[in-house]
Amino acid sequence: MKAAIMVPGADGGTWDVRDVQRPNITAGHVLVRVHASSLNRAEFRRLHTLRLQPGRAAPEARTGGGDAAGEVVEIGAGVSGVKPGDRVMGRCAGGFAEYALLDAREVMPAPMTSARERVSPRVHPAGRIRRTRRRSGPLPDRRA
Repeated sequence: MKAAIMVPGADGGTWDVRDVQRPNITAGHVLVRVHASSLNRAEFRRLHTLRLQPGRAAPEARTGGGDAAGEVVEIGAGVSGVKPGDRVMGRCAGGFAEYALLDAREVMPAPMTSARERVSPRVHPAGRIRRTRRRSGPLPDRRA
């Protein structure tokens, strides 16, 4: 499969599209055929700080994309609530690839009324709201 890799360089990172191995499904994870992904602020910053420095080991190149939206291809052991064919979105490492492995706890249904291209940018804020609510419990007199 193809993936967009952040590669260190003398003046900061660059993108390189490479052939990489498709992720293997593991327990508690969902394999998604990616339809959309987005670049968030942290990745943008990381890309610009991926500098080669004399006398130091090169920073690790990695697949970009911290979230993804797409179609479930396979589910790992212990995963419930999703099935192959479902449209989902969530955080992941490596959303800029044809397939991404998402933690099943981070997966949420993708809105059925949205075009595929408009779904992914919603992942990060929606996930942050969801995690904040889950960690803090109900907040009286407040709306997210």
